[in-house]
Amino acid sequence: MNTLKNVFCLILIFHRTIISLGGDVAVIIGGKYENGTELSDIEVFIDGTGSCNVDRTLYDGYTGWGTNTAGLFIHGVGMFVCGGLTNGIPEASCMRYYFNTIDIHRWTKLEYSIETDVYKNKGILDTGMEVWEFPAGELGFFQVGGRYDETQEPSMRSTYKYKDGDNRITHDTSNQLPYPRSGECFVRMKTPWGRYQYLAIGGKTVPENKEQISYYYCNQQSCEWNNFKLPKLGQITGHSCTVFEETSENGEIQSFVLIAGGKKTLKLTYEACNDAEHTCEWTGINATDLPQPLSNSKMTTLNGIPYIFGGNSGGMASEMVYKYEFEKWIEMSKMSKPRQNHLVVSVPEEWLCHGFSESTSTRFPTSSASISSTEATTSPACPTEGECSKKDMRGVLWSGQFGKWTVKNCTEGTGQARWYCNGCLQDFEGSQPDRSECVARWVLDIGNMIDDPMTSSLDISGIILENSKPAIEDDPGMTGGSILTLVNLYRGLLDKHEHEDDEIEDDIVFTSNIIMATSVLVKLECGWNEIQEENLRFQTSSNILVSTENIGYIFGKSLEKSKSDCDQDEQVFSAENVNLTVRTSSLDNTCFTFESSGSICLPEAGTEEWVKPCSIHVASSFTMEPDKSNIFPNSFSTRTSSDTTMLGDSLIGLTIDNGSVPIELPEDSEPIVVTFVHEDSKPLDANRTCIFWNVESLSWSGEGCQYSASASDEHTTVCHCRHLTNFGIMFDYTGKSDPEDPLLSVLSIVLLILSSLAILATQALLFFIKSDKRSSTRRLAENNRNWTLFAAQIAFIALAGQQNNVSENVCQFFGALIHLLYLSFFAWTV
Repeated sequence: MNTLKNVFCLILIFHRTIISLGGDVAVIIGGKYENGTELSDIEVFIDGTGSCNVDRTLYDGYTGWGTNTAGLFIHGVGMFVCGGLTNGIPEASCMRYYFNTIDIHRWTKLEYSIETDVYKNKGILDTGMEVWEFPAGELGFFQVGGRYDETQEPSMRSTYKYKDGDNRITHDTSNQLPYPRSGECFVRMKTPWGRYQYLAIGGKTVPENKEQISYYYCNQQSCEWNNFKLPKLGQITGHSCTVFEETSENGEIQSFVLIAGGKKTLKLTYEACNDAEHTCEWTGINATDLPQPLSNSKMTTLNGIPYIFGGNSGGMASEMVYKYEFEKWIEMSKMSKPRQNHLVVSVPEEWLCHGFSESTSTRFPTSSASISSTEATTSPACPTEGECSKKDMRGVLWSGQFGKWTVKNCTEGTGQARWYCNGCLQDFEGSQPDRSECVARWVLDIGNMIDDPMTSSLDISGIILENSKPAIEDDPGMTGGSILTLVNLYRGLLDKHEHEDDEIEDDIVFTSNIIMATSVLVKLECGWNEIQEENLRFQTSSNILVSTENIGYIFGKSLEKSKSDCDQDEQVFSAENVNLTVRTSSLDNTCFTFESSGSICLPEAGTEEWVKPCSIHVASSFTMEPDKSNIFPNSFSTRTSSDTTMLGDSLIGLTIDNGSVPIELPEDSEPIVVTFVHEDSKPLDANRTCIFWNVESLSWSGEGCQYSASASDEHTTVCHCRHLTNFGIMFDYTGKSDPEDPLLSVLSIVLLILSSLAILATQALLFFIKSDKRSSTRRLAENNRNWTLFAAQIAFIALAGQQNNVSENVCQFFGALIHLLYLSFFAWTV
């Protein structure tokens, strides 16, 4: 019997809410054409009478690989495409497509950590991937087997895991395969008694194992690989597989693995399992043969029904699509072109599609142009004829058509930048293009350094500080993608630092480096606005707050370790925009003061339950320009857009023992007092709200905090709160009108123009009236009054809306001129 080879499997099954059984849409990627040409395009197949209107970033943003790839979709995480070949060269990374609303769509690259075989051998292909749920409920994937390049026999027993939020795919050394094999046919099943089974079926391997099923059995205590020989597998060649469910006559639901290759089809299911011994017995049931011989094809499940796509038929690639229903194969509409060794990923229709059109499928080639305009969903009410033209803060000129995206390759690092030309606005959306994919090479290198045991966290912190440059006139600093990626790397860096045995002096330098680098990050106006998707931007700023608290807590533990007792000790780290105070034991001093921001004070009584003699207190303050960088929302999420609010420029936070003890003060106890100090020149409205940042909802909340009007004045705002977190204040100008409302601005200019025209008309009438009996002195005064008012209004109109386009000196000149003209007007009026 021939060795089983060229296997693929993609499994979508029912288990809690982790992944949908049979997403409605199949995403078909790459493969080999009938003449052996590699394909790197994407097409979308949907079962039914409509089609899937997909955002063009699915096609234009993909820079992945053509053949022998693996992939899957994970709810809330995204679609992954990993490994494969391009022009015969193996790839050692993954592409992730993240899309959960119409406004969130992008491809990003995910690397393997440096200790993995994939990184060392610079490639992986013919691998298998499945969803994995980690102990704390985080989702990710479990990857098994494969080859390093096309010339090798399967040589990988290695397994890998990725957890959502991590910056690298890591080596799972405890769960190696029983023997080397390619992992293309790799499925996940859930038994009726609630146990998960991962099955690697057939595949390219040594001849004596070609009829083996390797299954990874998990009970409540542990997981273990076992083997089961199924001779019927020997009759199927070049097979692929998927999981589906059938309902028996008595109403019971049973899971099957449908395996198809050559012309044969086999239904695999379990007979019995021994939970204590991690073993199962399996049975194969012969099913209806395929209509034509197919190998190297791909299977998935749509709407609970197995489908098979393309493959090799008689030495030629095939474009045929069949579904397995009512115990027979039914021919469906064909793919756009013949394919073999391709990838098919099943995703939910509502995740990918914006609507329906008349055709039965949607197909577009991948664009490789460095600059392109791509279509996007546009309201019919918006004009589509016209162009946008704008220069961004980096000096790059953008041009695009109404209703389309303009895409450019990032000038720094990897990825693409994009900007949407909105026909309704007749301008590009957002103050800056979306550069959330543009990541500098040095930032990507930080991830590898974190994984490298020979590079210390202290050295890495120095590199981060060295490359964190503040914005200057010709260089606005890090891109949005570099900010996003660097902040995400903080978690791994802190974990590395915490497990290193450093001297307290090194800990001080490390903490100081990160605080100074973070101080630069929070002030980068351009970079933050280049993260156009608000949730992603607010999650990144939220991660900065959490990471700063964690940095302080890790340092506090080092500070305690260096002391022989719990005497109070304190270390202050100060930078321009971030200040951090770490104090061990605060029984005698319950206030934390920041010179430029304010203070936070615990009540002197009633805190004994959560302020222990050896508690670690971490207080922090952040100074920002939220109206420029949009680093945080400028309003409550529960308020309507008509409410006019402005976030204060300072945040003050305090945690005790890294928040391990929940702190909620009763209403009848003394509150936590948070005091904000304001600049003398900053005008304050009496209507202020005390708020805190909710890291879970990524929004501001006023729950548990009250503004104390009696304790506040024009230079300070005092808040009384019942819990600890990061606090801020929100100003409300009137609660009704917006001082920057464009309607009010237009109305003001229109009325000023009408007033100016009326002045000119008055002067014309006075010029032509010859019988004016007023004295010459009176006529002179009225003429001068009218002309000074006219000049003042024209000066105001000339300056209106130009505050971002003229220098501060020009603003000051016009301000003084307008002031002088109005003084002259009132003088002539008297």
